[in-house]
Amino acid sequence: MKINLKSNFDLGIYDMEFTEAGATLRDVLQALFRRDRGLDIISSANPTEVDPGFVVSVNGRDYMFLPQRLDTPLKEGDMVEVSVAAMGGG
Repeated sequence: MKINLKSNFDLGIYDMEFTEAGATLRDVLQALFRRDRGLDIISSANPTEVDPGFVVSVNGRDYMFLPQRLDTPLKEGDMVEVSVAAMGGG
């Protein structure tokens, strides 16, 4: 199964392959962590949520609005976008 991945940092846009059907959003984020150990997108304080420093969406829909959130099953060709959250300041 091929998932499209897009980010606003050094990941760029590329395809991520999973050998088994039924990969979830959590699987994608954990695969990113294994690829780059400094990229812990899933919150260590609450492993059911994304770290507040990131914005994650599937096919343009924020993961918070998906019925199964991180455990949402993905399908061939889905677009997962992972972005560093914009921080304000003054």
